[in-house]
Amino acid sequence: MTKTNHTTLFRTIWNKSKSNSSSPRRCKLFLYGATTTTLAFGLLTLDFCAPTQLDTPSDKKGFKTYWTDTCQEPPIPRPPLLRSLSCKHNTHHVVIIGGGMAGLHTALSLAEQQKSPKTKIQITILESSSIGTTGASGLSKGLVVSGIQVPQEDLAFRYGETIASEIYNLTYQAQECLLRRIELYGIQCRLEGGGLVEASIHAPFLSEEQPDDAADCTTIEEEEEEECEELNATQVQNLLGTNPSLYKCGEYDDSCIGCDPLGLTRGLARACESCGVKIYEDTEAIEIERIGEKKRRMFRVTTKNGKYIDCHDVVLCSGATHISPKLSSYLHHAVVPIYTYMGVTEPLLESECPIPPIGRNKYAATGTKSDDEKKVKSRPMGGDDFVCLNYWRCAPSEGKNKQ
Repeated sequence: MTKTNHTTLFRTIWNKSKSNSSSPRRCKLFLYGATTTTLAFGLLTLDFCAPTQLDTPSDKKGFKTYWTDTCQEPPIPRPPLLRSLSCKHNTHHVVIIGGGMAGLHTALSLAEQQKSPKTKIQITILESSSIGTTGASGLSKGLVVSGIQVPQEDLAFRYGETIASEIYNLTYQAQECLLRRIELYGIQCRLEGGGLVEASIHAPFLSEEQPDDAADCTTIEEEEEEECEELNATQVQNLLGTNPSLYKCGEYDDSCIGCDPLGLTRGLARACESCGVKIYEDTEAIEIERIGEKKRRMFRVTTKNGKYIDCHDVVLCSGATHISPKLSSYLHHAVVPIYTYMGVTEPLLESECPIPPIGRNKYAATGTKSDDEKKVKSRPMGGDDFVCLNYWRCAPSEGKNKQ
């Protein structure tokens, strides 16, 4: 799609969203999906469906969602910062702004690596709302995928093969770290190990080396050399239960995992506190300034209620909507919010689900505590490029999807 078409698309959707802003937009539970189209090299995202919010608040901050209805990690209320804090003697104080997945993983990594008995690291998280009630950390579709949206060959062209390879390897290490933490701290986030099918409505490019009868293959063959396996139309149909005339080809990545993002976020917060991290909710940081003499320079983080924390280091893990110019003038002008709208169906029987199961859930013993869920077979998550980028997955419905 050209830049001109992007501009036209933006104006069309923007005008349509304004004209329909007063109409009710709701859906039922429980098949979870997202539809988005990304513009400007992944910086700006437009959506073809409306946000779904039910009328009953789930708590003081958020709306009632599928995740709040089914989350197995209970919410833990935490107090706001009510008094200003200074650095203690022989303590290195780190303040992390933002209590989402980025901030919680950062705090947990610091807490896990404390080895020096001489210098203790004091870690504090400032969260402007409540853990998991705003932003992508508690409201996303819960898809754990290695890699990034920018293809590795594009990164290599811009930064070189070595750096591009290191970036992608870090994402695989991060997934391993996540699974380790889920098991170590007993985080209840209902992992699903069905993998991800990326389907395409476009015909595949057949090179001279590829045989013409490649489309006759109907099973996925194990290839140790590649992370993703190429699929033809029949294979996509077998995995997603779709009409073979819709999709022409696809890829299957068995390393992709589904999870409950709210349960994961709440569990990470609980893990942080078990390692000595202090979390303050309803405490929005509004300004960062340097204080002290040149050789003993520190930072002062001021909050919206007028209290402050003095610290040696600040890690900014806030969402784009909370980065004010006084927190970071550079990031305030360089980062934009990305919105992805989700929808869920009413509860489905297993026989009604269009996506067939492919085998036992290999993560059944991790991240779930329901015996019924451990018996449910995994179904692959899906994605396609039909009109825009769409993703969907089957989410557990607490036994309501059984015959």
